[in-house]
Amino acid sequence: MLRSLLFDILKQAPALIPTAFPSRWDEENIDSALLGEAWDLDELLQAFKRLADQQIETIKICLFVDGLDEFDASDPSVRLEHLLELIDELGASPRIKLCISSRTWNEFEEYFKLSQWKFYLHDLTKTDIERLINKRMSANAKFQELRKKNPAGCERLFSEIAERAKGVILWVVLVIDQLLSEARINGTMEDLYEELVQFPPELKDYFKLMWGRIKHKNKAARVLRVTSEAVEPLSLLALHFLEQGWRDSDFVEDPEFPTITDSELEEIHGRMTIRLEKYAKDLLQVQPVDPDGDSFLKHRVDFLHRTVVDFLRSEDMAEEIKDLSIQDEPTFEPAVALCKISLALVKSLQLPQGLGHACGTKRLNSFFALVDQVMFYAGAAEQPRPPQPQTNILDELDRFNIAQTKDLSVHWTNRREPAKGLLQEYGGNSFLALAIQMNLRLYVAGKLDKDPNLVGAKKNRPLLDYALRPNIITPLLGNRLRLLDKDQPINTKMVGLLLSKGGDPNQEIHIYDYQTPWSLFLTKCYEKHAAIKKRKLERSAWCHALALLIENGADVDRKCITYVVQSEGQRAKETKMRVDEVIVHAFAADEVANLQSLVDTKRKERETAKRQWSVSWVVERLFG
Repeated sequence: MLRSLLFDILKQAPALIPTAFPSRWDEENIDSALLGEAWDLDELLQAFKRLADQQIETIKICLFVDGLDEFDASDPSVRLEHLLELIDELGASPRIKLCISSRTWNEFEEYFKLSQWKFYLHDLTKTDIERLINKRMSANAKFQELRKKNPAGCERLFSEIAERAKGVILWVVLVIDQLLSEARINGTMEDLYEELVQFPPELKDYFKLMWGRIKHKNKAARVLRVTSEAVEPLSLLALHFLEQGWRDSDFVEDPEFPTITDSELEEIHGRMTIRLEKYAKDLLQVQPVDPDGDSFLKHRVDFLHRTVVDFLRSEDMAEEIKDLSIQDEPTFEPAVALCKISLALVKSLQLPQGLGHACGTKRLNSFFALVDQVMFYAGAAEQPRPPQPQTNILDELDRFNIAQTKDLSVHWTNRREPAKGLLQEYGGNSFLALAIQMNLRLYVAGKLDKDPNLVGAKKNRPLLDYALRPNIITPLLGNRLRLLDKDQPINTKMVGLLLSKGGDPNQEIHIYDYQTPWSLFLTKCYEKHAAIKKRKLERSAWCHALALLIENGADVDRKCITYVVQSEGQRAKETKMRVDEVIVHAFAADEVANLQSLVDTKRKERETAKRQWSVSWVVERLFG
């Protein structure tokens, strides 16, 4: 959320960029490595504070944030208190106005209890809700007949709906639909009032009622689990593939996967719309068609409201739905189902020109977004106990895409938007390299066990470098797709795996000026020291990775290349740094001590080995 707000502000007022991010903005030296550095919480908060203090008289900022209660921090170090304190600071600025909305969580009630600038929406919307009730109910011919017979009862009904709504528009819409349904079966005004009285006063109780009315609960549970764990709203075609997987779990691995015609697609959309009602009642609904979307992704399915997700994730419901979902299929796992669905969607995406340069950017982005979903879900499937590595699915993804792009001179993974600087592939990317960056450790381990030569056979960029410096730019299909950050955390288990399979930290890489995975990683540690010093978990992983490299023979006397600004206003100067200097910059005192001990031990071992070799050489020369 903070990144999105900053992006929108700076897009409209680019003159504020130097104020918000002075360390990243330097007209004399714009360092591509620094520009690509991950944004951490502290930097984002500091940027907002600088904007609050900015002195450009002609720039005023007005921010609208709807749904503060949807705050969900994936980083455990990010707390709600940070957000509330930031709101206070921004609100105190004479150049910033804020309009914030939220459900009445206890945290917000307590924090803003003394604020004179708050109000409760339901206190102000009762009249509007009454108008909505009157408009929707009066548009129904059957209700009009009942109103003529009992106008006083009608007014009583309208008033009672508005009173019970407590400002919740969704509740009003749901209760109106229920009352009009009752009116259609020749109910009286008294019947409607009785129906209203019996209607659940809270949304969660209504959702529970809807769940109780679903007959095929085992299949419904699978649909709801898959939908709730998807990284973005699924399409009706995706639910069709989910059903297909119930009948044939290996359907997507068929090399002769059938092409879906436009007429078949329309038939699937119609049929799955009906079946969605069977599986989910009002809990799920088909979203309006996106006219600019791919035809097979247009009809998206999403939850009726975010409160449905809260309901399904409540402890009792989550346990019940999980138990029901595995009754007929004990090994059912949403991540596995989503992995297969995503591969089926990849195969359904029509790429008439393959992935050649004639393929449009929009279609290319759709393709790689789906590829990333396949691999993301495959990674999730490796996590449960027991893990379910998706080797066959991943191999089929690569096989299918190679067949689709046989006219390309490079592997299809090279058609992704390229990274910048010392991360370019120069046509040397591979599926195994992509799997490493997506943290598919069990898949990678299986491949290397089967063919150990794969580690040394990789051209251009070594496999070990991908594990140490993972960097993928993923196209976004929707707002809920948050698969990868530009800079991903290091998976030390992957690093250890590659080292155990023969990965060489000292392998010189000709496309990167003959630097090595070890020296490049040292450079990364130095460049990002400000960020990793603040994040203990990430710093610990980087420290562990360095230790693994040292223990596996990294040349501790080889210097890395960094760019250092000697004084303000000067260009960054290329500087060669020893590992000792880098670890002091990047790590905490206890970590520095441990790493330095490893480095010193390796140097002593090296000196001892060197002396022994010298003695042996002299002895051999003298006494041959």
